[in-house]
Amino acid sequence: MLKNILLVFLGGGFGSTGRYLVSQLLSKYKDSLGGFPIHTMTANLIGCLCIGLIIGYLSKNPNNTIQLLLVTGFCGGFTTFSTFSSEVLKLFQGGQTGMAVLYIGISLVICIAATLIGTLLTR
Repeated sequence: MLKNILLVFLGGGFGSTGRYLVSQLLSKYKDSLGGFPIHTMTANLIGCLCIGLIIGYLSKNPNNTIQLLLVTGFCGGFTTFSTFSSEVLKLFQGGQTGMAVLYIGISLVICIAATLIGTLLTR
């Protein structure tokens, strides 16, 4: 158990640092793009590509250490959107289209609402 926690911790640290670096490199372009959050979009795209590549590899070569270090840790630290995308894809691939659409809708509406409520509660 301790080994698993350390793997997630290590991967998450690298993922979070990577996210920070991407944000620092690209946030200067946000104003020239009319406020479009290019740094967040780029991190989400990179994270989704990474989790797709890793999950694809792990489907042929199962390895719990790589799963914990790179999927749960690194990709989770880099962007949780990659995990969300992976879960939606699994639902679609498993024939659970209704559940996938429901998950997408609830995640977007409820999470945005929760963020709004959180900001309102701090005023």
